[in-house]
Amino acid sequence: MSENINVTSIGVQELIDDFLARYGGKGRAVLFAAVEAMIEIQRRSEYARLGDFDYKTLREMLERLGGGVNPTNYLRALEREYGIVNQTYRSTRQQWWSFANKEAILSWYERQVGKPSDDPVVKVLVVKYRVLKPEEKLSRLEALSRKPSLSLVEQKEIMDFVFNELDKVLLVLNEIKKYGDVFRNEVNVLSRIIDLAYQLSSRI
Repeated sequence: MSENINVTSIGVQELIDDFLARYGGKGRAVLFAAVEAMIEIQRRSEYARLGDFDYKTLREMLERLGGGVNPTNYLRALEREYGIVNQTYRSTRQQWWSFANKEAILSWYERQVGKPSDDPVVKVLVVKYRVLKPEEKLSRLEALSRKPSLSLVEQKEIMDFVFNELDKVLLVLNEIKKYGDVFRNEVNVLSRIIDLAYQLSSRI
């Protein structure tokens, strides 16, 4: 993508969907934590803000979500590849960013927060999606798809996945499609898994 994306012309939701499909659960965690960092900074009102969120508070929010994610590369992608955030201040001690379209980002965030709380059916679908570990599956299939040739062991791995896992992916995909507005990114991830499995099957 262009480094000079106009987020108003393409649509923030489409950019978010593309970012999440590409960067998976860790990318989602960074974007979610960035919004929570903005909300936390607004709540504290401890110091003059140089943007919507800073690196320190972002790391704090990521730790609350379980840690384990270095946000640096994801922030770079959000800024340079997608134009979702813009760096507004940088020094040896501080880094700040602002959202290009705060209203759209907050709308996305509110849908994420509301996902498990309103409808028990949606809760069940969230559980089913999580236990599939789709980001891991997608990452592995993408790695296999980039290989110029597949070993016999890798071919067997694909066959095992197709016969033991792919039906489950399809089942959950068909269920969450009924709630497409809620599970837009999840639909994209599961659809991508099926597409990659289809492509890889021709190489066995």
